[in-house]
Amino acid sequence: MSKIYLKKIYFSLQSVLKQKKYIQNIKDNNYLTILNLHRISKSNNPFYPSLTPKLFEELLKFIIKEFNIITFNEIEIYKNSHKPNIILSFDDGFYDFLEYTMPILKKYKIRVNQNVIPQCIESGKPIWDVILGDFLNQAPITLINQIQLANFEMKLTNANKSQYGLALTRYLKQRPKVERQELWLNIDKVIQKIDIKFTKMLNKDELIQISKIHEIGAHSNSHESMGIESTEYFENDFLQCQEYFKNKLHLPLNIYAFPSGSYQNNQLDFLKNNGIKHILLVNENYSNYHTSIHNRFTFYGDSINEIKMRALGWHK
Repeated sequence: MSKIYLKKIYFSLQSVLKQKKYIQNIKDNNYLTILNLHRISKSNNPFYPSLTPKLFEELLKFIIKEFNIITFNEIEIYKNSHKPNIILSFDDGFYDFLEYTMPILKKYKIRVNQNVIPQCIESGKPIWDVILGDFLNQAPITLINQIQLANFEMKLTNANKSQYGLALTRYLKQRPKVERQELWLNIDKVIQKIDIKFTKMLNKDELIQISKIHEIGAHSNSHESMGIESTEYFENDFLQCQEYFKNKLHLPLNIYAFPSGSYQNNQLDFLKNNGIKHILLVNENYSNYHTSIHNRFTFYGDSINEIKMRALGWHK
């Protein structure tokens, strides 16, 4: 019996046994639920999985019944609603938001939050871990296993793709930018051996059009893990975001989502002092209406019952 089949059975049981309990818990505690999404796409990449458009539409149908779907700038308006509130918060600014997500959102008249990375908007290239995922998905295993990294001994097989991708990404994310860039040179030598089609990002003009409907925030300028970067690096990175929003996008910047949920406590005060009204973490927990610092749930899923439970706050 496959792991995928067992997973579907598990979430089917969870949905039957615990769905009402989770909904009641959200109501009793007046939680604000925030789901952190990334890609809605038909592409199938085990190294950087996305939610299918079909499952995303099923998600909307479910949460429309159980929640008010609001944006961050509507929190004050809906905080006393009898029905619990939920925010859909997208990170990174992938082109498939325009291609797949927006038509479904338009169908149900839903507005969401999209947090973008100015460097990716300008370069047209995704962040390094997405580039890595694109490479791992398109390159032959024999080529991938030519990558040589100190203290990373794991080898890729057909059976361990997800585990390998997570392990390699974690190995690199745990290092400051300067150290990771040195390691990346070894990976890039292998990447350059074949032609790779990289994930498409939103450009400036597309984003400006999107901003007329949806709420736009920053996901840093460079998508580094700010919990391990210096204070100077973080502050300069943020100021670059602020300048880009003002001079290139002509949008106010009052929402900031930390990359990878990685942050330092002193960075929170800096953001508040620089006009950020909503600071987005991950932390796999509910948020509330009495804070400007919001937890989010990482959102993904392979079946209807799984996405229902994750929408209600189920996590490992």
